[in-house]
Amino acid sequence: MKDLDVWAFLAEHPARPFPYRRRGVQDFGPSRFGRHPNDIGFQGQCVDIIGRSIRRDPDQSPTASVLEWLRSGKTESAKLISQRPVIVIHPESDRGRVIWDPNVAGNPI
Repeated sequence: MKDLDVWAFLAEHPARPFPYRRRGVQDFGPSRFGRHPNDIGFQGQCVDIIGRSIRRDPDQSPTASVLEWLRSGKTESAKLISQRPVIVIHPESDRGRVIWDPNVAGNPI
């Protein structure tokens, strides 16, 4: 495995757009997944942290807005992400919950 991708989805703000293609890289230390040999200077698995804003109606849950964005497939990011499982890491109460799995018919699961 080359790296892990963590996506942070934030509600769009009309007055202040989220920085385009915002991305960071983090090393969270030793990982059960090991490390990629090209990740010089990393103790563990390289984690790409990517942020973007998406449309969210005031009465819509964060999960529902992410699912709507994935289903729309309007962006290259949505098309690519929808090919892999999507797992919640925040809020902590939902951590580990799979909200999208392309291998399960009729998402959401």
